[in-house]
Amino acid sequence: MSQLAAWTSKRVADDCRAAYRAYHADVRQRHVQYFAQHPDLRGPTHDFGAASFEAALPPGWGSRLAALVPETSRHKHARSGGSSQTLAVGLLGPPALYDEHLQWLFEPKGVFPRLKEPLGWEFEYPVGFGLLNELPRTTDIDFFVCGADGVIAVEAKFTEQGMGTCSCKKRATGDCDERVKARPYWKVAREVFGLSGPNPPTPCQLSFAYQAVRNTAAVLEMTGLRKVAAFGILYDARNPYFAGVPGGWPGWAQVLRETRSEQVVFRAQSWQELIPLLPERGRQAVFEWAAQKHGLVATS
Repeated sequence: MSQLAAWTSKRVADDCRAAYRAYHADVRQRHVQYFAQHPDLRGPTHDFGAASFEAALPPGWGSRLAALVPETSRHKHARSGGSSQTLAVGLLGPPALYDEHLQWLFEPKGVFPRLKEPLGWEFEYPVGFGLLNELPRTTDIDFFVCGADGVIAVEAKFTEQGMGTCSCKKRATGDCDERVKARPYWKVAREVFGLSGPNPPTPCQLSFAYQAVRNTAAVLEMTGLRKVAAFGILYDARNPYFAGVPGGWPGWAQVLRETRSEQVVFRAQSWQELIPLLPERGRQAVFEWAAQKHGLVATS
């Protein structure tokens, strides 16, 4: 079981506030500088955003990678320099297109448990409202991989402040909406993450871990009788919400790594750790884009 029950959104935000402010300012300034150096790519409304989804992606890859994400599945801020969706497509798309075995993703080289072939993968995979009884908002998985042995859900993170919260109006006092109670979220929160509730008037523990719980619930439902159900995050090692704060919040990466479950395998890897595992041939423009635009440099 994880130690999530000891934390609240407010406590984590208090721990991360100063470090995150400095981190976000640095990343934002880098994006502004990048588009100042590439005015042909810059959008008309923000000096840290691209003119199009294609322009937000690595040079020479725009049209090929944009085709992997339908317009209806692109996030509202996908053209922003800080978009985790665009970062995921830019870094994961090229090797996924040209390595059907996804060797860079799986153990022993990668971080996720190996799945038997044939493999299928997709960006922004919609699980559908029926799987988790979700309506109107349904769970979409940033990078989904399925195989004969099971499924893997990968959540891409960049400048986000954590894993996202629910939209329940009274989450601060633990008053959970009935539509949320009707879904398998709480079952997963209790059995897998060791959370408890709802316990009004205390803050909702599910809300704090909402995105992790949703993705885990989806993976468990989709795995069926297969033996591998895995959920993991790819994150920026500079972001304190995921990498942690010395003497305080340990970070979502460590929390997931330390979460023990017989049902689900949890993994976490930084973009900086992932980059050196990606195939190098023909990817120089991708790596330069990650370094110059985002400041993501491979861990030595």
